[in-house]
Amino acid sequence: MLSPTRMHTLALALKRRIRRNLGVPHDPYPSPPEGVHLSPSARHFHDYGAAPLRLSWQNCESENATEWQRNARAKLAELSGYCKPEQTPEARHETTHKIANDLIRKNSYLRMGGGRDIPVHLIFDTTLSGPLPVMICLQGTNSGIHLSWGEVRLPADVERIARGSPNALQAAARGYVAVAVEQSCFGERRERSLAKPSRDPCIDAANHALLLGRTLLGERVEDVSAVINWLYGGGHGLTLDFP
Repeated sequence: MLSPTRMHTLALALKRRIRRNLGVPHDPYPSPPEGVHLSPSARHFHDYGAAPLRLSWQNCESENATEWQRNARAKLAELSGYCKPEQTPEARHETTHKIANDLIRKNSYLRMGGGRDIPVHLIFDTTLSGPLPVMICLQGTNSGIHLSWGEVRLPADVERIARGSPNALQAAARGYVAVAVEQSCFGERRERSLAKPSRDPCIDAANHALLLGRTLLGERVEDVSAVINWLYGGGHGLTLDFP
């Protein structure tokens, strides 16, 4: 039998769910006094108005656009904690899978060292001869890169694929070598080692990166840069058309 405390909790939760399903706003907190700002965004929007925008083109002392771009990129790299990979990663555990018609998927794990490996999948038409153009394919906040070649691994993937997620198949059908990269925190690279990972797939990695002076954005850009180094290195056995 449920205790009175538990019954009260369930009743409040049910009431809240009914209101939410009916589209009725539910805010259990009192309205702040007039002129009192409590939302975190209020501070940020206020500070936006006073931001110096030192890297804005309008505030650039030089009229050299190339110099302005170089300075802006350097600052973005600094803020994100991005560190350009200097070495070409090594591909390991390579396998090949037939997809459909003349398309195949070659996948491997790029060894970066320091506790990091990057799953990379090359999807292309075997009837085409090189040099072939390249398309980097990523998935955003989604179940994983497997959506890029139309594979269902989770129930919601059926709808995601129906909405056009298989971007690698679309690119390969147009003559590209689709390079599908699994991003940190999703798919095979979801958190598996922590005893109690957060529900949000990115929050643990984002906070851990901040402790190291980096951001999740910077780390993901590093991964893509490493994949590009590998593509230029030619260890994949394909003839690619690079700029």
